[in-house]
Amino acid sequence: MRLAAASARQNAHGKSGPGPTSEVMDRGMVRSFHVGYRRECLSMRHVSGRDSWSLWAHPGASAAGRHERRLAEVSRHMTDLDKLLTERECERLIQLYCHWTDHGEAARVADLFTEDGVWASADNTMNGRESIRRGFQARQANTRRMSRHICTGALIDVIDADNASGVVYLTLYRHDAEAGRTTSPTQAPSMIGEYRDRFVRTAAGWRIQRREIHISFIGGDKVYAGEV
Repeated sequence: MRLAAASARQNAHGKSGPGPTSEVMDRGMVRSFHVGYRRECLSMRHVSGRDSWSLWAHPGASAAGRHERRLAEVSRHMTDLDKLLTERECERLIQLYCHWTDHGEAARVADLFTEDGVWASADNTMNGRESIRRGFQARQANTRRMSRHICTGALIDVIDADNASGVVYLTLYRHDAEAGRTTSPTQAPSMIGEYRDRFVRTAAGWRIQRREIHISFIGGDKVYAGEV
């Protein structure tokens, strides 16, 4: 509108060409318009990891509270990319759980849970990260056991920016014999079931808040569902 008004005044004075004076006026008004536009705009800024996005206001914005209101509004509406990154982070927790348990680092599994995390089965419940650490430390100390937790078909539902749930099928092979062997005999899985998970975003990233194991099939070795 400022540019249009300036053009009208310019025509009223009989100036039809872009002389030196009009060029200076145009540049000044364009700059003024641009600064005003920037003051009103919000731009996307990536903060605290790949899966966190927020809005930031231009430093010249006059209403600080407006930024906070718009930030809260955007946080309620995740983009498809936000959801995809959240799903990937939760799936990575699932895979790390399997890999560490099966490859001699089971005690590290506790770090995948929140401080008040829960691991639960029909036979055993571990409440809190330290309880989970003790349970998985015992698994790590059992060097006679060879296991493979095969998790497939992970289905993650992103609830909002800080909460998600998931279910993944579990096929478990395990065998106890002399430590240090590289192969074990097998005929059928020890168990087939699923993990049902709740995930939350923490200051350290996504973590498991609760994991429940539900068994549908048990092998001939009568596996104890409370073991990991």
